[in-house]
Amino acid sequence: MEGCVLMSRKELDRGSVLSRVAHGNLSAVTASEMLGVSYRHCLRMKDRYKNGGAAGLAHKLRGQPSNRGSDAHLRERVIEAYKASYMGFGPTFAAEKLAERDKLTVNRETLRLWLVAEGLWTSRRRRRRHRSRRKRKERFGEMVQFDGSHHDWFEGRGPKCCLMTMVDDATGTVWALFTADEGTVAAMQVLWAWIARFGIPHSIYVDRLKTYINDREPTVDEQLAGQTPQTQFGRACQKLGIRIIAAHSPQAKGRVENKHKLTQDRLVKEMRLNNISTIEEANEYLKTWLPGINERFSVPAANSDDMHRSVTKGLNLRSVFCLEERRVVKSDWTLQFENQWLQILKHQTTLPPTGANVIVQRWLDGSLHVVYNGEPIYTKALAARPVKEAPVIAKRLKEPYKPVATHPWRASPAAYDLSQEQVNELADRLLGPAQIPGYP
Repeated sequence: MEGCVLMSRKELDRGSVLSRVAHGNLSAVTASEMLGVSYRHCLRMKDRYKNGGAAGLAHKLRGQPSNRGSDAHLRERVIEAYKASYMGFGPTFAAEKLAERDKLTVNRETLRLWLVAEGLWTSRRRRRRHRSRRKRKERFGEMVQFDGSHHDWFEGRGPKCCLMTMVDDATGTVWALFTADEGTVAAMQVLWAWIARFGIPHSIYVDRLKTYINDREPTVDEQLAGQTPQTQFGRACQKLGIRIIAAHSPQAKGRVENKHKLTQDRLVKEMRLNNISTIEEANEYLKTWLPGINERFSVPAANSDDMHRSVTKGLNLRSVFCLEERRVVKSDWTLQFENQWLQILKHQTTLPPTGANVIVQRWLDGSLHVVYNGEPIYTKALAARPVKEAPVIAKRLKEPYKPVATHPWRASPAAYDLSQEQVNELADRLLGPAQIPGYP
């Protein structure tokens, strides 16, 4: 408004003190002590008050562009680059990409203010339920959190998929793999990849998905053997001595859930910038992207001891990360698995007896393997189900019976009109006198 001067509360207070100095009611020495400034600066303010009144104490740059403000041309270029390539990027991530790809350096907070002013960004604050923070584990490998994230990773450019993620609880070190679903094979693949890089962890923290936890009641055989129902993934972890811990809420797996937020934000946009649209391309990109994420976001463990164990010498991980089923050897040394018949070969030292239980393994490469008492059994696939030949029973040949000429069957109907004497005679021949009732 014309004729108005904007002044701060501090400047108004100074005006009231300097007016007393100007009218001789207060010394400059006392005024400098009251205002907390030096005597020389108090004299300068006194002169400004005499020449311009209270308005002379207002800051000369008020309403003017800041001397430390960003160049308007830079702001225009940043906004144009953001609209062209980084729509939806957060201020922090956008500032990193602008410096990396466009060579435009801008502070993330400055960029946030610019985006808010342009209507391109809004704060997303959510009121959350109060939860107590769980302390991190002390050692690397003591517990690894495990979870799958279903998301539109390719933003419509490619197929739907799941990002299987493992995060160390102590350090935040992450490893991930894109898979078609959150199934048993996918879980085994990502755990195998973690073991190949770091070793066998002490425990893993998972949700109650059927892939990891089997909640059914144990069978009679399992009760007699003292076993609990296991999934294929649980059986593989038991072989490796990995303890499975089941979480009861997503918040319990806070480390891996936070990594989901990071990947759903940054990784999606990185793959957009690199035009990645297939699972194979995404997994190749992860090999170069994850090391940088681990270097930036991981933290040192409280204890430097590494609780990962090395793989036992002689242990074949292919026979651990596989699908197993029990089968019974039939009397002809065959067995059936997934609608396929296998013939156990004869000449081998570990030939199982008929009726024995063997384990059939489907390795992740698709091959079939049969194991008996921990030893491999050699088999061959049959084209069809074995058919047993029925035994041939020789029939006894009998000559056909031909009645005699005098047989009653050959007699004419008139021949059946017999006299009493003929009837008695015929009864004597066939039955005997003692068996005829009423025979004299």
